[in-house]
Amino acid sequence: MEGVERRAIILAFAVAFVLVFNTQIASSALSSFPTWKLVIMLITFFCLVLATASIVASLAPAVFVSVSPEQRERFVYFALVFYAIALVAIAILASYSAYDLHQHPSRLSG
Repeated sequence: MEGVERRAIILAFAVAFVLVFNTQIASSALSSFPTWKLVIMLITFFCLVLATASIVASLAPAVFVSVSPEQRERFVYFALVFYAIALVAIAILASYSAYDLHQHPSRLSG
């Protein structure tokens, strides 16, 4: 197994982990939220989807995709960039949620 494939597989596990355990979209359906939060949630989701697509393109067999090893490295690089953007967006949403709960502690008691 080449180094590019190892990096892509490790990144695939990381993206899958974040995609499965990112509960911001599902949990926010229970309450109303501003439009900017929806935009950031959708950016997060689309970045994770684009990262997944880039990983799939980098791991695809040569029979299906005829790309050079440099192009496969570029796919892994773009997947990492999209993954990083998604993590930043998740951090923004989490920090806003923590700030909002600090400002309105009555929301904790239900």
